[in-house]
Amino acid sequence: MVQGSKVTAKARARAAQADLLRQRREHDELVLAATEAWYVAVDARAAEEEGLAAAVAEQAKAMATLTGDLGLAVETSATLCGVSASEVRALVKQRNSDTSNEAAS
Repeated sequence: MVQGSKVTAKARARAAQADLLRQRREHDELVLAATEAWYVAVDARAAEEEGLAAAVAEQAKAMATLTGDLGLAVETSATLCGVSASEVRALVKQRNSDTSNEAAS
């Protein structure tokens, strides 16, 4: 009976090991899926940030036109565009910085 007991114990140990390996594979697949989702989100964020940067650059250009080329006061431009005067100043400053960098290139 001892021999039969050894076989049963070995079979049970193999089954437990197989179950453990299956659980590890399942866990690894979940880790892979979550990591893949992370990188998809990183790429999507980068694309959105590029689009946002382009939109802000266009806002800065338009604001520089209002305050610079067309001579509107900061407060008037802010009221027209529905933003604060500090945002107008920041956009104009950004536009001036952008054009300075372009001229230097």
